[in-house]
Amino acid sequence: MIGQEAVGDDITNAIQQQIYNRLSSNDISIHSLTRIMRSVLPPNAKISNDAKEAVQHCVTEFISFITSEATQKCDREYRRTIRAEDVISAMEALGFHDYKEPLDLFLKKYRMRDQQPDQHDN
Repeated sequence: MIGQEAVGDDITNAIQQQIYNRLSSNDISIHSLTRIMRSVLPPNAKISNDAKEAVQHCVTEFISFITSEATQKCDREYRRTIRAEDVISAMEALGFHDYKEPLDLFLKKYRMRDQQPDQHDN
């Protein structure tokens, strides 16, 4: 029995390492993250590299968390494509209720803007 538990632990560790490697390779770029962080901080504020990396890891985990829930919803509905509504639904299902209304409004405005003909093409 002990041998089987050790093998199970090895498999679990291997899976966790694969997930970590996948998340690490899909991190949002430090440059983009720094630009976003600086946009909400005072002009003279400094951001340490450790802070940037910590926020980068949190953002990556959050995106993975929401995407996983949205993927499960699509799987239950036998769909392969995640839509914006799936992401919003996932956020609500995971307890981020306060974001539903602003995201619905943003999505509505985005789609309205996206449907308007580009005035610069004339």
